[in-house]
Amino acid sequence: QLNQTPGPTSPIFLRSNAEWDWLLAKTWRNADFYSHQLLTHPLRTHLFGEVFAIATLCQLPTCHPLFKLLVPHFHFTLYINTLAQSILINPGGVIDKGSGVTCEGMLLIVQQGLEKATYTSLCLPDDIWHRGMAPLPSYRYRDDAMSLWEAIERWDKGLGGSCFISGIVAFYYGEDVAVSGDAELQAWVVDIFTNGFLGRTSSGIPSSLRTVAELSKFLTMVVFTCSAQHAAVNNEQYDLGAFLPNAPSSKCHPLPAEKGKAFLQQFLNPVPQVDTTANILVALILLSSRLSGVVNAPGTYLEERFTEVEPHWLIRAFQGQLEEIRDHIEERNRWAKLRYNYMNLLETENSISE
Repeated sequence: QLNQTPGPTSPIFLRSNAEWDWLLAKTWRNADFYSHQLLTHPLRTHLFGEVFAIATLCQLPTCHPLFKLLVPHFHFTLYINTLAQSILINPGGVIDKGSGVTCEGMLLIVQQGLEKATYTSLCLPDDIWHRGMAPLPSYRYRDDAMSLWEAIERWDKGLGGSCFISGIVAFYYGEDVAVSGDAELQAWVVDIFTNGFLGRTSSGIPSSLRTVAELSKFLTMVVFTCSAQHAAVNNEQYDLGAFLPNAPSSKCHPLPAEKGKAFLQQFLNPVPQVDTTANILVALILLSSRLSGVVNAPGTYLEERFTEVEPHWLIRAFQGQLEEIRDHIEERNRWAKLRYNYMNLLETENSISE
């Protein structure tokens, strides 16, 4: 059913209907384009990443251990977001010209998406459980993302309790009282809650962090959002959108109001014009490409900010676990009929930089 209002002019299309009816109904999916290009990708990675970056720069001094931990995950994020606001999602930009909604409409979609954003949806294990996706077989996004989430948060099986985020937190804080007593950390969380999520308690975003476990989970969410999650939703865009009917940026005719009237020309008529399609495809190519040719994968700390031995040991252990995950994905893809490579460490940036 394509129309939100049931009735005689809003039929329910089925696979058993005529071939062109079913094809036409399936390709009337430009809502998927808006959802991905405004919410899943920009809002839930780029804009949230900017929130985390600005709060970190404003509230944490450069000598703070969490500043040292997080700042590599914000590399180029503010620059790429500013660039997107100048040519991609600005009035008269690529998305504005190529979509079926105005710039004001796009802002309204983002506003509504922000109002519905929750902490549960940003924390991968909670999100998978909440959406009922845990038992689904062969769900490669879940499998690869969970491996990366667990490696970021805790790596405690092979090296006698060692871990990355949890290890960093344990080393610098140790006890819950140290977390609750860190005024700079609490100001950082309040900044994210107030300015990023508009102080909405319904979002579930914490306005304070009181325990080591709460801090470890929140930091894992930040790092995962700015690395693996962005790779998952960014790197696939051209592969899924290059065939226009998969996610058309606009539809140029009214919704089909009855069955049995579809044919080839009626299927082609609503498709965006060639110039519009070309502009969208160029944008998808650029968004899905690594412009620099160099990948700074998760676990890459180019600047020696930590002065103690323990964080360096934890980073090396983390990098070793990531290499194991990369090798597993490479081996799986070698025999797979349909490769899923979007969170391969060879394709995953440490930050939102493209």
